[in-house]
Amino acid sequence: MTEQTDMEKNLTRAEFERLYQYWCQAQKKNVTDQNMCSRIHDHAAWGESETALQEKGYVADGTITEAGSAENSYSITWGTASESNYTITTDLGTLEVTARDLKLTAASDEKPYDGTPLSNNGFTPEGLPAGHTVSAEVTGSQTDVGNSPNEISSYVVQDGGGKDVTASFAVSTENGTLTVTANTDDITIRPEYGEKTYDGTPLIITKAESEGLPAGFEIHATILLTDTETETESASKTDTGFGPSSISEFTITESSGKNVTSYFTSIKLEESEWAIYPVEDPVTVTITGASKTYTYNGGEQYVSGDAYTVDSIDNPLYKKADFAFDGNVDVVAQDAGEYPFGLIPADFWNTNENFANVVFNVTDGKLTIEKAPLTVTTGSASK
Repeated sequence: MTEQTDMEKNLTRAEFERLYQYWCQAQKKNVTDQNMCSRIHDHAAWGESETALQEKGYVADGTITEAGSAENSYSITWGTASESNYTITTDLGTLEVTARDLKLTAASDEKPYDGTPLSNNGFTPEGLPAGHTVSAEVTGSQTDVGNSPNEISSYVVQDGGGKDVTASFAVSTENGTLTVTANTDDITIRPEYGEKTYDGTPLIITKAESEGLPAGFEIHATILLTDTETETESASKTDTGFGPSSISEFTITESSGKNVTSYFTSIKLEESEWAIYPVEDPVTVTITGASKTYTYNGGEQYVSGDAYTVDSIDNPLYKKADFAFDGNVDVVAQDAGEYPFGLIPADFWNTNENFANVVFNVTDGKLTIEKAPLTVTTGSASK
């Protein structure tokens, strides 16, 4: 290799070629001068650093930051050289910044069914350079048992100065999954306790209560009442009694009315109780015995003692059929006079268990035989 001169040590090959072209023109020599060609060839092998070029005033100063391409540029600091001595031709390169890969993965989430929507707006970036931030809108919701995608619908990338540089990234997104599983919590359902004082209308229990069921749900139940004494089972009871109540079938609905019974897998049914109490307030039955009046005729006069009149009952729910009479006091008399039946409250008793305090207010009846009229006529005499 030919030894470099001091000048050549500070020149690149291209600069050396241009300098030699100017020298040839001045000396009217051809660039095929073998000695110079040899120097040009050897100089290409020497090479030099960008710092050395900059020290001589030759600077490629084109820049590009965001994804895309742009023509490079240069600047020359001429120093003691005169620009007028040079014809400058350029072969400028291209600066290109390719979009940087950035992956955004939406969060996945899971919970047991409780009637409320499951959502998660989290996401994870992969490939985000230091000093940059990314914000994203994550949309997804799952309420019923099942799953659905959690999707990234939009995003913005900003550099450290807050500038939107989204276009400089090749962004890919990956959905997350929102999963709602069946609710396996222990849930107990039983009829509400039903009770009332007898009022002539049926007791029907339509509501159930629960333990462990999340708020916002409604239980629709068919409830049967069993009378402990009669062992009869029915959907309603009217008369006084008590016993267990049980659920024969049920559904669970959410606020819109949708049946979600199958979303709960650990349900236990329990019995409750019902009771209809007798009326404790007094019920007054006013009774008047029959009264008959005859005129004495010398024969026996008869009145049946079970002849009486119910004057009033102060509770409309209580009827004449709700009590019994066992007086059977018959009155037989022949002579003129008054003969009471002897009708007393003890002759009557309540037969309706729906009433606990029935009072009989009794006025006795009587048989009256009035004296027969007798006119005595005697003759008249004089003397």
